[in-house]
Amino acid sequence: MINLLRKLRISASLDSGKAGSAPGTSGAAARLDEVRTFRRSLHMLDQALREQTPARPELPAGLHACIMRAVRATQAPSAPQATSVWLRWVAGPAFAAAVVLLMLSSATRQKNHPDPASQTLNSALATMERGSDFARAMPSTIMAPLSRELTSLSSDVEQTANFLMASLP
Repeated sequence: MINLLRKLRISASLDSGKAGSAPGTSGAAARLDEVRTFRRSLHMLDQALREQTPARPELPAGLHACIMRAVRATQAPSAPQATSVWLRWVAGPAFAAAVVLLMLSSATRQKNHPDPASQTLNSALATMERGSDFARAMPSTIMAPLSRELTSLSSDVEQTANFLMASLP
């Protein structure tokens, strides 16, 4: 780690353009062979990187033409098809007819089977009644928040039941 810090200080001093020793190092440490070797290798690496030009890759001859063909193909607008216009006009009335048929079939449905929603609602109401009996048996100071919540919940269930009964045919 110390060696790494020493090299970092030397590199910083070379970057700043100082020819003397690096800051934080003694004069004797700057004269060591290690420092000189490091400076030489750093200088040689810098020279090699500056003199070397990056090589350009060889591109295929028809690459530009191929790219331009692909661009033109994606930009060409497709002609609207006559069947899509016909489908637009038929889709609306077909959907309306399906809705009317569904409403007629639900209106003419026989009510031989009890409604599962009303059974679920009745079981929920019975559970709520049992819960209210339990709440009456507990002291009011302990059960006051729970009883307020139970009253609100019971009211919500009754309103839901009334709504469902009113919306059923």
